[in-house]
Amino acid sequence: MPFETAHPLRQRAEAILAQRSGPNRRIEASTLRLNHELQVHQIELEMQDEALRQTQADIDDARQRAATAAELAGVADRAKEAFLSTMTHELRTPLHQVLGALDLARWQSTNAEQIKWLDRCSAAAKTLQRLIDDVLDLTQLKANRLSLDRAEFTLDLMLQGVLDTLRPRAAAKSIGLDLEVSTQLSQQPLIGDSARLSQVLYNLASNAIKFSSEGRVTVRVTSIEETDLSVLMRFDIIDTGIGISADDCKRLFRDFEQLDSSSTRAFGGSGIGLAIARYLVLMMGGKISVDSTPGRGSTFWFAVRLDKGPAPAAT
Repeated sequence: MPFETAHPLRQRAEAILAQRSGPNRRIEASTLRLNHELQVHQIELEMQDEALRQTQADIDDARQRAATAAELAGVADRAKEAFLSTMTHELRTPLHQVLGALDLARWQSTNAEQIKWLDRCSAAAKTLQRLIDDVLDLTQLKANRLSLDRAEFTLDLMLQGVLDTLRPRAAAKSIGLDLEVSTQLSQQPLIGDSARLSQVLYNLASNAIKFSSEGRVTVRVTSIEETDLSVLMRFDIIDTGIGISADDCKRLFRDFEQLDSSSTRAFGGSGIGLAIARYLVLMMGGKISVDSTPGRGSTFWFAVRLDKGPAPAAT
């Protein structure tokens, strides 16, 4: 072999060394690269873990704030209910005295003009009395302090009592007031809270008269389902009034809800009656709703199941 210079010999030696140790170097490089990736992933996991801990801390803090806010809201609601309950009771006492004094003054009066004004004052005082009673009822309903009675009654007496109360208001507006119920259903002995049932019916029929300027208001009672022990009845209050849009129907039964301030000025009302009706119907295990078309009247209806009372003894 001819003699080679130092430089080419060195190159050949390095090439041979690289050939002999090539796989080991590649493995070492791969190992270093994997270690680097593992370290990067480890740092990423630590950062994600820290972010999760911070998120959980934020969630816990938000829950604590929500619990505190709910507790404060509960305290405020209880304070409001206690205030309304106390105020309505305090207002009732002097109002009863006013009504008694008006009745006594009317009984003793012989002047036709004075009697007219006393009747107006008495009607206004009775309207205020109903408003106070509604506020107290709504407060007790929201606090679950109102219970239903169970006593025997028949529909005919309850329905006639409600309609007799409303006939003067309907007659003053020249609005007809009709009752549609079968004799068998009206005389069926039932067990339930007739006072609260008549309150629901009165609120709905009163609204029907209020928002009708002409035509008729019809109270219809039908039997939907009947068993040996109970009867599911539907009460429909049909009017020819101004009607209600579909969007307004969705929020109609909310507490103190007025659909339009112009309606409040034109027709009056506090928005309590329908809310009370909804609460009472739900307490009876029933359902309440409304079907209406603007300009074509409304049909407010509710359905409740009442137990049957004992059949009257044969004479």
